[in-house]
Amino acid sequence: MAGGAPAGATDAGAASPALRADVERLASLLDDWGRRYLTRDWRPALEAVRASSGEVESLFARLAALGDPAELLSVAAPLGATGFRWAVAFDRALLLGAFGAMADALCRAAEASGAPEVILSSCAFAAGTAHCAADDLDRARPLLERAVALRVRFLGVTSREALDAQLILGACMYKQDALAEAEVVLRAAYDGCKRLLGPGDASTLRILEHLATCVELLGNVRQGEALLGVVLQGQEAALGPDHPRTLTTLNVLAEYQLARRADAAAEPMLRRLLDSHVANDGEDHEVTCASRQKLAACLERLGRPAETEPLFRHEAARLTLRHGASHEWTLGAIAHLSSSLMTQARNAEALELLRPALETATAALGWGNELT
Repeated sequence: MAGGAPAGATDAGAASPALRADVERLASLLDDWGRRYLTRDWRPALEAVRASSGEVESLFARLAALGDPAELLSVAAPLGATGFRWAVAFDRALLLGAFGAMADALCRAAEASGAPEVILSSCAFAAGTAHCAADDLDRARPLLERAVALRVRFLGVTSREALDAQLILGACMYKQDALAEAEVVLRAAYDGCKRLLGPGDASTLRILEHLATCVELLGNVRQGEALLGVVLQGQEAALGPDHPRTLTTLNVLAEYQLARRADAAAEPMLRRLLDSHVANDGEDHEVTCASRQKLAACLERLGRPAETEPLFRHEAARLTLRHGASHEWTLGAIAHLSSSLMTQARNAEALELLRPALETATAALGWGNELT
């Protein structure tokens, strides 16, 4: 692990001194990476998280296997010393599969050992955050509601911990399409975070991003877009133009433009998204491919087939390599590429691309070899 990997193993159900040392070291690293990720110098932190994901997941799994509730709470305590704020900071950059299992084990341990309610609130928040990230919303929401109630009671409604829990609860409600409830929770979190941290803080802006999307879906499209414009400008200043959060906001704004057929306005946003995802994630990452497909569709609607051709050609080649020439996704990309060629009056090239797909289809239907 970058900065110090967890070392050694532990017997199932018992905590070794090595495990305790590993947890303390990991807690320090996660807190440091989480702080750095929310600055303009975010790339090294994200790279460290990605490089260490396997070791991090392994350590979470080792903790979840501890049998004694009091021992588990004691050993895992350094990870929640800041209220598991690092889990909020990283969004989906940190794989949370084993984290969710550990957080559920912490909840059970806190209940079984009669832990103080402050501890219960942190365990509920960790488990709720993991389940929300995994879209297990029916399990996430009651945990997050409990975390909010307990943190407000013991730490205060304006505490950072309560505001973190309100953010994730609002996001959970949003995912459930409980938009009116989500707006109330997110607006309260935004007002509190703005007073506590300032309007330009990355955490404040994240809450405003969720709130803006709620406002737009509730029918106030212009206000929602205006708020997202504020978010984008703030994220560019606080985090930089290529930060994953900045790109998420830019993607939402581009999708709004596409939805109302404002393709000329969406095009420069989509080009920027594609360039940034290529630089951040590589040519063939899923977010890069999604950006490429959106840009190609936008250019297709703008009637510029010569510019869509290389985008569709890249997708057809990638999908052929990954899924095979007869896969439905590959055939869909080939169909788009062929359409682009035909629009450019390059019918022979288009037919040559389509011929293998047509031969596969006719063979499957038992029509014989009519194409030859």
